[in-house]
Amino acid sequence: MKRAIAIVSVFLFAFTFFASCKNATEKTKTTVKTDVKKTTEITGDDSGEGLQDMPLKPGGENPPKEVIEGWKAFEPEKVEINTKNWQATKKLINKLVVAIEQFKANNKAGLYPEAGASENGKGTETLVQLIEDGLLEIDASKNIKELTKQIASAQKRVKVLVDAWGRPLQYVPWANAKDADKSKAKNPKNFDLWSAGPDASWNTADDVTNW
Repeated sequence: MKRAIAIVSVFLFAFTFFASCKNATEKTKTTVKTDVKKTTEITGDDSGEGLQDMPLKPGGENPPKEVIEGWKAFEPEKVEINTKNWQATKKLINKLVVAIEQFKANNKAGLYPEAGASENGKGTETLVQLIEDGLLEIDASKNIKELTKQIASAQKRVKVLVDAWGRPLQYVPWANAKDADKSKAKNPKNFDLWSAGPDASWNTADDVTNW
């Protein structure tokens, strides 16, 4: 009798043990599947390696505090106008960011608009043409004529987008140039779009940018 009870006990223990292992295995599979699903939602694949190129989004519309402090220290009489122009330029850049990303999403090749090739155009003459052709839509309070300027470039005149100081914006669609040197790119998987700001010097603290 005792031997029979012992055998039954061993059988029940084994059954309970294997049942527990099975539940643990199923739970692990569910967890892994859930984690893979989360990874897929973020990256677009099951590999979990790196993020896909994400669309750029509009940024803040006010100058950095340190930039304003610099204006107060060196050009206090221009703080108000510089702030207004900076904000107006940032709003334009933000609207262009949305429009350019929409252009990329709508074309089969999945490419950003190419940059213009004129020497002084800083790449935005192509954007002007797309806006005028209705292929690049921006919700601008100003007429397109107020956002552009004719400039001389290689013995011809081209129309470019300008900032609130009347100087050309610069546009570089890095994502379109797969093999280019992108060491200077701020958005190597997207595009850089920026203004030189009130000092008219590129790559200084008061630049108005999309990064």
